Amino acid sequence: MKKILLASLVVGAAAAGVIIYLAKNADALDEAVDAADDARARLNKHARRASRFAKKVVNGAGAMN
Repeated sequence: MKKILLASLVVGAAAAGVIIYLAKNADALDEAVDAADDARARLNKHARRASRFAKKVVNGAGAMN
């Protein structure tokens, strides 16, 4: 139990440090937002491709029956 409390304390302190750092550095915050937008765009692109691939597989499997 002590290890869990210690680990949560360390994670909380690290998160607070990141929040303080980002709050003081507007450029860092903008870069973080841009990185999040890029990641979202990549995930959306991958999801669309996976959806198209799944539709092709399903339609192809139905045609074979």
